[in-house]
Amino acid sequence: MRLSGCVLLAIAALFAQTAFAWPADCDTSMQPGFVLSPDRHLSYFYGVTPEPPTSAAPIHIDTARIAFIPSSVSVAVHGHEIDLSVAGDSFGFDPPPPLQCISASVGTLPPGTYTVNAAFRSGNMLVDDSAPPVTITIAEGGGVPAPASAPTLSSFMLTLLAGLLGVFGYRAMRRHTRA
Repeated sequence: MRLSGCVLLAIAALFAQTAFAWPADCDTSMQPGFVLSPDRHLSYFYGVTPEPPTSAAPIHIDTARIAFIPSSVSVAVHGHEIDLSVAGDSFGFDPPPPLQCISASVGTLPPGTYTVNAAFRSGNMLVDDSAPPVTITIAEGGGVPAPASAPTLSSFMLTLLAGLLGVFGYRAMRRHTRA
């Protein structure tokens, strides 16, 4: 059985997306943004969506620590405290890998001010629990919830569409040069 170039390209795109899956790079435009540790040696990142957070929509918190590749996160909400426990691998080499975020789904919260704490673990070992806490304010909800993302905007579909566009463009150029 012979596979066409389009099928091979689609398989290669799927392999590239699954075999090399890393956490997403941080969207550093999200708020509250970067925070430095008290000794100013480490930087942490927190981002909250939706922007601004309201009680009508589920809250997601992205977090990252420099020189740390996250693999999973768990969330615990106690009153007005949100505790994130991030598991992953800590790196001590220089330069550190690019900042990698992981998103924690907190769910809907009542209006108020919340303190977000983060602890980073590698295996069963606590790597860092000195991340400065940040505060977020959840406003009274209302309005229309944000639409879900379209499946064609996922990274896999964009890669597949770009590959297909390249294949068809190449074929069109070959036909045009033969004529």
